[in-house]
Amino acid sequence: VMSLENFKKVSLMLQAFVYQISTNAYNNYVLKQKLQEIEAANKMVDFSKKQVNSILNTAMDGFWIVDLEGKILEVNEVYCKMSGYSTKELIGKTVNEIEFYEDKSDVIKRIEKVKINGNDTFITKHITKSGSTIIIEANLLYQDINGGQIFGFLKDISERISIEKDLLERNKLIESIINNSHEIIYIYDLVEQKNIFHNNGVYKILGYTISEIKSMSNDFLKTLLPENEWNTYRNEIVPKYYKLTDGEVITHKYRMLDKTGKYRWFESTESIYKRTSDGKPQQIYGS
Repeated sequence: VMSLENFKKVSLMLQAFVYQISTNAYNNYVLKQKLQEIEAANKMVDFSKKQVNSILNTAMDGFWIVDLEGKILEVNEVYCKMSGYSTKELIGKTVNEIEFYEDKSDVIKRIEKVKINGNDTFITKHITKSGSTIIIEANLLYQDINGGQIFGFLKDISERISIEKDLLERNKLIESIINNSHEIIYIYDLVEQKNIFHNNGVYKILGYTISEIKSMSNDFLKTLLPENEWNTYRNEIVPKYYKLTDGEVITHKYRMLDKTGKYRWFESTESIYKRTSDGKPQQIYGS
């Protein structure tokens, strides 16, 4: 028979044992819960990452992530197609290796600027795998993660720049043809009652300087037309503009005062160049 003293000792040991088992069971339960939460979070992160990668890889623009040393950490498929490189070839490269204008020190300065300002947008050129260049509109964002990273959204604007260049050259050609014309070509705004464009013919034929024409401003026609012909223009010709259909023209004759003080006869052919939002004539084109 166990003595009372020994019974108490054994009882205390059993209580301690049960407590330890209960504590271990609870800790194991908590640990299991934590592990499940971590696993769920990892799955969510992995799912989110896959979603982000899916979005970036189906985006219209190129995208990359670089560290503060300019090393490429991630890149989407769009930029790979733009540059001709594979993902494996690009990851680990430094930006200056594919930059046309900026060397390593320039790239680091750019990164520092983005880090300070939070973002930067600029146009540059990148060298493709084939050695050709593409014109890039870069939008950089600083992210304070993993020691600092730069997110780059990269749009290939080579075609747009080429079109703009062609248009600029074409416009220069048209402008040259217009300015070398022996006629006065103009666009007159009926609402503002002033010339918004005229070619060099107005200087060549009438003899006025650019500053003299500018000084006339809204009173250009009123100043150069005889008073009676100015009244005729306002009361008889202007109302005709409001009856013109697109492509239809009107012709009228008038005199204008040149710099020598003599009146010269002109015949203008005019049509609607622009209308207001409610369809009324706003500007006329004439020569």
